[in-house]
Amino acid sequence: MLGGKIFLARDALQDFLPARLFEAKSLLSGEFPFWNPYLGGGKPFIAEPQSQALYPVNILFLLFKPAVALNLYWLVHLYIGGLGAWFFCRQIKVSSSAACLAAISFMLGVWLLAQLEFPNNGAAGAWIPLIFGVLARFHAALPVAPRPFAECWRQRRLVGALSILFAVQFFANFPEFIIYPCVGYALYIGVAAVMGKSWRVAATLTLLFMVSGALALLMTLPETLSTAELVPYSERAGAFDTRFNMASMSLTHLLSAIFPFIGGFPGFPDKHWEAGLFEFWIGAFYAGAVPLMVMPFAFGRWSQKKVGEKIPALAAGAMILVGIALALGENTPLYPWLHAHAPLLGHFRFPAKFLILVVLGALMLAALGADALAKKRAASLPLLVTLGCVVAVSGLLALILWLEPAWCVDLTGAAGAQGSPLMLERAGKFAMVAWLFLALAFVWVLALAKTKINTAALLGAGALLTFINLLVISRQLHPAAPAADTLTLAVPPALERVAADRDYRAVSVYAGVQQYLYADPRPEIYRWAGHAGSGGMWAQLGIRQQYSALLKLQKYHQLTALIYGDNAALSNQALDLFGVKWLIVGEPWQRILWGNAGRDLKIAERPTALPRFKLYAAPTPVADDGEAWRRIISGQFTPDAPLVEPVCLRDGDITTVPLTMINAAPADADKLNVVAETSNKITLQTETLGARLLWFGDTWYPGWRAAVDGRATPIHRVNYMFMGVEIPAGKHTVAFKFYPRHFTVSLSVALVALGVSLTLLLARKNKSR
Repeated sequence: MLGGKIFLARDALQDFLPARLFEAKSLLSGEFPFWNPYLGGGKPFIAEPQSQALYPVNILFLLFKPAVALNLYWLVHLYIGGLGAWFFCRQIKVSSSAACLAAISFMLGVWLLAQLEFPNNGAAGAWIPLIFGVLARFHAALPVAPRPFAECWRQRRLVGALSILFAVQFFANFPEFIIYPCVGYALYIGVAAVMGKSWRVAATLTLLFMVSGALALLMTLPETLSTAELVPYSERAGAFDTRFNMASMSLTHLLSAIFPFIGGFPGFPDKHWEAGLFEFWIGAFYAGAVPLMVMPFAFGRWSQKKVGEKIPALAAGAMILVGIALALGENTPLYPWLHAHAPLLGHFRFPAKFLILVVLGALMLAALGADALAKKRAASLPLLVTLGCVVAVSGLLALILWLEPAWCVDLTGAAGAQGSPLMLERAGKFAMVAWLFLALAFVWVLALAKTKINTAALLGAGALLTFINLLVISRQLHPAAPAADTLTLAVPPALERVAADRDYRAVSVYAGVQQYLYADPRPEIYRWAGHAGSGGMWAQLGIRQQYSALLKLQKYHQLTALIYGDNAALSNQALDLFGVKWLIVGEPWQRILWGNAGRDLKIAERPTALPRFKLYAAPTPVADDGEAWRRIISGQFTPDAPLVEPVCLRDGDITTVPLTMINAAPADADKLNVVAETSNKITLQTETLGARLLWFGDTWYPGWRAAVDGRATPIHRVNYMFMGVEIPAGKHTVAFKFYPRHFTVSLSVALVALGVSLTLLLARKNKSR
């Protein structure tokens, strides 16, 4: 597949793929991975909003080798997006050929292909057109004065379909991408109600979403409850970096709709829109020259007697305007105000992600415009002249950018960007390439509007031109490399000791280097980054690492800040608590990526690191985590006297149990052995001469249970964020197990809701009234 190659998409390889391989390995061994012990101090897997733990499409990673599964994953979602866009456009009454043009624009456009970088974004985004299609189909079947409950029952098959689509999109697991399109749904419903002058239409469509959304929420309850439990313990529980300054568009960035690489290409240090947009792929929205040319004609197909024809075009226009207004972020007072006052939006970053509304609105207008042109209903001479002027001015601008590439940076207001001459020259050339496609699209529009050439043939030619246009442009986003050179991570000799050590963790100075991997597309860079501990790649090697990706626990975040702080003593202490015995060091990452420095990994051993399990005779009781934190950062703490809080987990729930064992007699003869270990379960055997505190160096988190000789025992929070249990003297078997709270009940509810949705979906179709 893809000639044995794989796309070099940064996060997809560094975080997404290790998670999929970890999950597949656990499932094949007969266990669902509720807990991930490989990242940070351990973290819940199913609760992580971007884990995709229950996403159905991930079955690909159980059936195929990693490279094939990853390529299939991307291709499946491209086709889901394309078919969904085609289905949606057909519901708003455009021809199959016009819908095909819009589908190609969506599935091969820069926006969706750029999301290969972030599989959660792309997966959640790919389902949006199909959801819009169900909404449009439901709306098209409504009578003039619908009765909300009666109509939802009459069209119950669509209610069932929409609820399942909502659930699948949620399991794709980028919660923000559920909110973005909801703005679009609201705009569509609002336009339909206003244009139809019927509150009943708005009420019926709203009820459709409420019922379908409620069923979807019940179907996703196992994950929803787990995520809701995680958020208060995470970095998102309090204030966080909004990144408005890095992820807000300016109006000049809209030129990317014509010239996709005017400010640069994905990568570092030549960032796209250096002074404004944080990441190129978050703000990419080039949809092709043909769709851009035909969009204005969507408004020329109206008939005064056919209000239904106006609704899709007005809804699309509203989505584009609102999407741009929100994507401008800090450049207008609107987004900051909404961020401060609107529910949920306060936990969002990257305003430019609202460009998904612009992409969806554009594909709607493109389909409507192409259909109107094909029916000779919109080809007004003033509009054609205006488009000709746009093409002429764009051609002049493209010529300037080609001859003077440095102006690309100045034009987008990114004067601070340090673009290399080679990058600027490449951007200038692509400006001319993009304009040539724009000129060809204008010629195609003239042929469709003013000639008698077969309309179906011309629409097919437009679809082909769009395909070629997007193939030339979008293929610049992700370089491809041989899968064997990229994904094969056999343990190198330097890491053999680290991989064999199950009692400790490792940390790499290159852990965050994935942020810069686009700077050099050579496969060996990715292979080196995997061995060097970039992102979560070590998980597939069975190495526990202190680095944690995605949503981070708040206490983990605070302890990690000590590691990278200026106080060397506190840094070493935090590394000890995390059990970091191995440091991966070598050349500075800047020299490795930009220069010709050697890439040999050097392993430094830290003998003071705490093992994952250890027996203590003299713990120190503290009142709460606040006192524990003050002792740690003030130097009033030694690992030999762990700080034990009365807050405990008993049968997975939070309770309070005072520490009873203090200053017991130590003994060198204590024995501790790990008998069995999986992701969710650990069994140990202990033999001591006195009462002991058994330290467990994973994160204290609701859902953990412990038993001594089969009898439940409380799990204390120890050393601010880890675990410990009291055990009596003698020989004992100690078992730890992680099982999310409420999972059994929520799974039962989810299965019932799924059954209801399937029953609605498969119900006999009612005859139209």
